[in-house]
Amino acid sequence: MRRAKNVQHRLQKNIDNKKGLMVNIEDVPELTMNFQPNYHHTLLEAQHFSMKIEDKKLFHDLNLIVKNQGVVSLEGENGSGKSTFLKFLLGKTSQCQCHGKFELANGLSISYLPQEFGEYTGNLMEFAEKQRISYKELLNNLKKMGFPRESFTTKIEEMSMGQQKRVALAKSLVEPADLYLWDEPANYLDVFNQDQLIELLKKIEPAMLLIEHDEYFIEQVAGQRIRLTE
Repeated sequence: MRRAKNVQHRLQKNIDNKKGLMVNIEDVPELTMNFQPNYHHTLLEAQHFSMKIEDKKLFHDLNLIVKNQGVVSLEGENGSGKSTFLKFLLGKTSQCQCHGKFELANGLSISYLPQEFGEYTGNLMEFAEKQRISYKELLNNLKKMGFPRESFTTKIEEMSMGQQKRVALAKSLVEPADLYLWDEPANYLDVFNQDQLIELLKKIEPAMLLIEHDEYFIEQVAGQRIRLTE
């Protein structure tokens, strides 16, 4: 009898703990992003566009339109050139040969979320100064994502990959932008942070070219899906 009561007590305690977590989640403020819709209706357009680097053919016959609002998912096999295409848009590729029609609106403010964060160094205050973003707003978004306060003074290069990812996301959210290029935003994030991003993107519908392997994330946020072909 006593054993049965102990089991029931533990079960009820687990239920109460879960209820407490749900209340805490509901109390967490929503993420914000500094999206500024561009007056151009079409920000990016590619027609029958092909790309290769040296002798390696990446993809061909890409037909793509990114408007001034709405998330477009860019998909394809590993090595098909998805990340390279984002870097091409930023002017960060070399020895790249392209064919076909390609137009990018003039004067765009682009916020880029990379896969790797090797260039992100120093503590958060130094990072904010280097990136020319608000340190206060950077910390605000990090707090909303559950970033530990004791890590605010830790150098970014000494943080875990999950912490580095949240710093990179917070930076992108703070930057004023009319076009976002995000490369695997859900990677290294827990389910709670992923859900925060999903709710934000569904609410704001920013102009975004997205690379992501998480099928659920894509289904929730993308209004258009484009697949690269070799």
